[in-house]
Amino acid sequence: METMEMQPTLTLAFTLGTSMRDLHYTIISTVLEHVAGNRMHAAKLLDINPRTIRRRLGRKNEDVGSVTRAA
Repeated sequence: METMEMQPTLTLAFTLGTSMRDLHYTIISTVLEHVAGNRMHAAKLLDINPRTIRRRLGRKNEDVGSVTRAA
């Protein structure tokens, strides 16, 4: 019998009317904090492509006037 790996549970609260862009940013940032900035691990936990993390966080930074550079 296979044992399932237990994943931590995180609870986030948000206000109705919060944009999806802001929700995505908050979720990705929170998971990245949890995995010490490891984008590959965060992407696996979120079941998304690691490039999506870079794109979503990059968009948020552009919205506030920051310059985003490709690695």
